[in-house]
This record gives sequence, structure tokens and C-alpha cells, in this order.
Amino acid sequence: MRVFNEPEYLDMIQEDGLSWEEIIARPSFKHNRLFRMTPSINKQSIKDALFGQGEILGALIYYRELEQLLLSTQGHDPTKSKAHVITTIEEYAHAKAALRELETILNRYEWDVDAGDANETLGRLTLPLTGVAPGKEGLFSAHPPDYLT
Repeated sequence: MRVFNEPEYLDMIQEDGLSWEEIIARPSFKHNRLFRMTPSINKQSIKDALFGQGEILGALIYYRELEQLLLSTQGHDPTKSKAHVITTIEEYAHAKAALRELETILNRYEWDVDAGDANETLGRLTLPLTGVAPGKEGLFSAHPPDYLT
């Protein structure tokens, strides 16, 4: 958590229009143990990929959750519990503006989202948590010839 003691990082997260790539990617190269263990991956092309994918990942999650919150708030009965709904008009206006900004980010990467569509399928914006079928074995038993002992 040393990152929170760095003035430049704290300034960055206070800026308007903070992109998710800044939150996900920049700290990874400096503070992530796995990146530090494999300095050969610290290349500009890898950073560029992580920055773009970090922006998409953050925008996907935030867009999906924010749209669901807005939909829950629209259909909410004000006489019932206020859990998981927006309770002020100011926050509701900010949430709609944020959703439009996220829509712009995702559409720039051709995710084809429509913040004005109340029937949009949000499930397609969810990454599977179970992963994919395992690949072939062999990578961990193979070594470059110079490293054989």
C-alpha cells in the first residue's frame, strides 16, 4: 500500500476523468510482485496492452454495475428500503453522466453499448470467473537449452 504515500499517485487519482488504465496498469508495473519477478515482461508493448485492457476492464465493470444501479433506482418504490439505490437527485445526475462517459470509452473499443437502452443485456459485459478449458501440458517441463542442468 506504499502507493498511497506517493504524492504523484495521490494527485493522479484526484484528477477529473481518471481512467481505469491509470488505476489498474501503472501501479502494476511498479508494485506488482509478479512484474518485479519477471523484468523481461516490462516492455512498452506489454504496458500498452495492459493500459488499454485495464481501461476496458474497469469500464466494463463500472458500466455494468452503474447501469444496474440506475435501473434499480428507476424501478424503486420509495417507501421501501433504500439499499442498493441512489438516494439523491445529485448523485443520480452524476451517475448518468458517468454512465455516458463509460459508454464513450467502451464504444471507442467497439464494445457497442447503449446507455440509453433500458433493455440492454448486461450479462455480456461480465467476464467468466471459471476460466477456460486447460491447455496442453508441457510449458512447465520445457526449458531453454541454456538453462538445462
